[in-house]
Order: sequence, then structure tokens, then C-alpha cells
Amino acid sequence: MSRPLLFWAALALAPAAALANLLTHADPGEWQLGDAPPKPWQHSDRDEGVEVRSVLHSERTWIELRDDSTEKSASLRQEFPPLRAGRLSFRLALARDHVGEFGIYLGQGNASAPVERVVDLKTSGRGLWLIGSAGERVETRAQVTPGMQDHLFVDFEPVGHDLQLRLGRLADDGTEIVLGEAVMPQQAHQVTRLRVTTDNLPRGGRVLLTDLVLTARP
Repeated sequence: MSRPLLFWAALALAPAAALANLLTHADPGEWQLGDAPPKPWQHSDRDEGVEVRSVLHSERTWIELRDDSTEKSASLRQEFPPLRAGRLSFRLALARDHVGEFGIYLGQGNASAPVERVVDLKTSGRGLWLIGSAGERVETRAQVTPGMQDHLFVDFEPVGHDLQLRLGRLADDGTEIVLGEAVMPQQAHQVTRLRVTTDNLPRGGRVLLTDLVLTARP
């Protein structure tokens, strides 16, 4: 069996302790409606024209990144222990008046500069999900549109010095639907930071996230 197949087969056999969420205060039940998410979450809620607050949407509690600025972006960040292989899963919703692009990154430092973004997941101007590393991305079969909701995951693992990525959707019955894959040369680096952010332009970003789970893999 090839190494990638062994890796994905090991996911189903991993003990529950190995699948503990590495993100702290990621349970929506711990978020107070109308407030910014608690520490150790970091956010840009203090910047003029942007808000990062817990809201009720479709009978769930979400964190909304609201961006009405052309100079600042709405961002949500958390640091965690170094990790080389794992899965990030999340529920995503876009408000019907959402405009612009946004990205979800796993990286080093603040994961703000492209070179710091080891796992680089971003929407294009046409709403397609792009996946890659350090600013180099390829298109997937996944798309986002205002008013939509989705439950997605991104798997990452080193293959030698290269980084293997897989983007997929989680159905309600637990079925996984792969929407895109990529191998990024020489990018098998550890990650220590999650960063979700809107773009500075244009104003009008309305991104909602919940059920954020980051797990380590064998």
C-alpha cells in the first residue's frame, strides 16, 4: 500500500485521544452571542470598520467576520503546538450580501505573509476554492456563493519534503467527498497558527464559521 493510502487508512484507526481538537475555546457553546471569541483567539475586532463577533445564524452559533473597511481585514487567529500532519474541518456560511475574497491558512508566525502560509486555502474572484502553499495555488471543484453553507475539511501531510493536500466536503451522514488535491514541492513544514481573514478590498465581507476542529494525524 502506498504511503498516502496508509495515511488516510490510519485516520479511521486513530485513537480518540489522538483526534482531540487542538484549538482552544472552539466549542460554539463557549461563545457569548454578541461578543468576540474568548482568548486564546485573537481577532481584529478592535479595528475600525471590521467586527469579529459571535452571532446566531440558521439556529447555530457562528463567528462572523464582518468587513466594511478598505484598509483593514477582518481576521481570526489562534496558535497551537507544532503540527506536521492533520485535518482542519469547519462549517462555513456566507451572508447573502457577502462580497470579496477570503482565505483560511495554516502556517507559521502570524500566517499573514504568503511565505508563512504552509496550507493555503483561498477563494478566487469567481468563488472557486484554490488550494496550495506559500501563495501558489491550484483550482478545485469546490465553489462558494453568497447565501450558501458548507461543511469542509482540508487534510495535510508530508510526503518526503513535499506537502500533500486534500480538500473535501463532509456530508451529514459522515461521507467524505474529495473536491481537490495537490502536492506542493518542498513545503512539508510544521504549522503553528490558524488564520482566517477577509481581503482588504472590496468592503462587504460577511464570512461565518463554526465547528472549527483541528486534529493531529499519525
